[in-house]
Amino acid sequence: TFSQAEGERAAAIAKLWLDSDVTLEETGEPCGCGEAAVEGWRYHHWLVFLGRLQTAVSSAAGEAPLPIARLHRMDELYKFSESRNAELRLRWQRLCIALRADFIVPHVIDFITAQGRMKFVRPLYRDLFGWAEQKQVAIDTFTTFASSYHPIARRQLSQDLKLS
Repeated sequence: TFSQAEGERAAAIAKLWLDSDVTLEETGEPCGCGEAAVEGWRYHHWLVFLGRLQTAVSSAAGEAPLPIARLHRMDELYKFSESRNAELRLRWQRLCIALRADFIVPHVIDFITAQGRMKFVRPLYRDLFGWAEQKQVAIDTFTTFASSYHPIARRQLSQDLKLS
């Protein structure tokens, strides 16, 4: 089972990543956020962690609350881009897109062309389309892979991307 204390610990680690005043390790992560801090974490821990980061990004007015360098370090440390878990990939990739982290785009393309569920592909296509520098990437990817999606998904994605 997943306890409230475990959720609070995951939220606290997320808060450390967001705190610009926290002391950083030589390797670039906030003190107390290394591999030992997340040892034994399961799916629910990561959902709370990524959810807290996404909430902070969504509620930030104007400036990014999480520098791209920290996102890179987080990915190196926790290996989100290598995850095969669709729920975690979705949350991680949406967070990176919201912060305009270019390094995530190839991972997003890989995911949306291998995963056909609207639950996953639709938000990612919308996010890419909403990012001016990646708008054409979203359109080109969809155009290339449209036939691989279910007809309902294809129709809705086409509408989302203003192609119909």
